[in-house]
Amino acid sequence: MKVQIGYIYHIKDDFFDKINDKGLMINHENGRSRPTYFTIKDKDILWFIPLSSKVSTYYRSKN
Repeated sequence: MKVQIGYIYHIKDDFFDKINDKGLMINHENGRSRPTYFTIKDKDILWFIPLSSKVSTYYRSKN
């Protein structure tokens, strides 16, 4: 699969099953659908940035 910059992606369950990392955003958290990621590129690094409509929840969890 060729990942394109500026597109939105959903990561398959298989990835989360193989990469058991507590630092990753949880897939299907609380029965909800998998997280959505937006792609950008900075030099040679391809970033997958999680998107969320829960901005106020994010700010509360960081304080």
